[in-house]
Amino acid sequence: MRRRQLLTAIAAAVAGTRTGLAQWWPQQQTLSWGPLPARAGTTDVDQVRLVTDHLRTLDAKVGGGATVDPARAALAHAARLLDRVADDRTRTDLDLALADMANVTGWACHDSGQQDDATGYLMWGLDRALASGTAQGTGLAANLMFGLARVALYRQDPRTALGLVEHGHTLATAVDDRGATAQLHATAAWAHAILDNPHAMTDSLTRAEDAMSSASAGEPWKQIFFSAGDFAGHQALMHCELANHTADASVARASAATALDKTRTSLSAHAPDRPSRSRTFDAIVAAQSALRLGDLDTGITMTRRALTGARETTSRRANDRLREVINAAAPHTHNSTLTQLHHELVSATSGV
Repeated sequence: MRRRQLLTAIAAAVAGTRTGLAQWWPQQQTLSWGPLPARAGTTDVDQVRLVTDHLRTLDAKVGGGATVDPARAALAHAARLLDRVADDRTRTDLDLALADMANVTGWACHDSGQQDDATGYLMWGLDRALASGTAQGTGLAANLMFGLARVALYRQDPRTALGLVEHGHTLATAVDDRGATAQLHATAAWAHAILDNPHAMTDSLTRAEDAMSSASAGEPWKQIFFSAGDFAGHQALMHCELANHTADASVARASAATALDKTRTSLSAHAPDRPSRSRTFDAIVAAQSALRLGDLDTGITMTRRALTGARETTSRRANDRLREVINAAAPHTHNSTLTQLHHELVSATSGV
């Protein structure tokens, strides 16, 4: 029921009626960073953008767990500026700035394991993005659909994710946003992997790559997706997900081999703008793929790397994904090193 309500509210918003989005918004925060200006102007909007940039950098460096509380507080304060806008141009700019801040806040909630709040902030951001009435806002709304779809995938709800991707494509196509189109196709690939549909998964990845070839990173919310090595890492994850969900043993083995090969590309293409969290995800994919294939040496090396990376981030998603390595390591506990690593993995995830 909630799935249908969510998709119905979004469909109406995309068509121009945003009132249904409000039921999903997060509880209003009473936090504030101090007094507000009598009239909000350009300087105040610039400050919102600056804080958002800092929050995005913090999330990329250390994860959503360290970002979520300051992001909530910042957004609660910044949202109060809506009642003090000096003119229409400032309101439009503020709507865009708030939508981007809500996007970062929602992503921090997602990364820290707070999926209901993630949905709420992303839906609030969607309202602000569409309220701006601009092409940039429409493109940002498409990116917010990407975020909402990722939340659905985290919840193992691929069909809702595909519905959100469809609405995202409507928005991206309206403003010819190839970057958002690429993100959405890549997200559809994940849903198809969970549904054990390898042909649709491959087609979506191909479409994503085609869209990327004619797009640029552009806005800050696309920077990570376009960083060196990230798409190869995403391809690796898709093949790993297919290996986890397919009922065909031969497909599982072939997909694991492809995933392991793709992680070699993603990890070697390291760039400063790619978060360490993403490289930890790559190590997790490499570890479980190698162990699935019986390549214990690589599996041990990558498991150690994954454990180290997970300990250095506040990402709940990273710790959650370590459970997949536990499952892959379980058949190999005759190996004393893997037995010890298995214990470390269980210990690392026991408090999650």
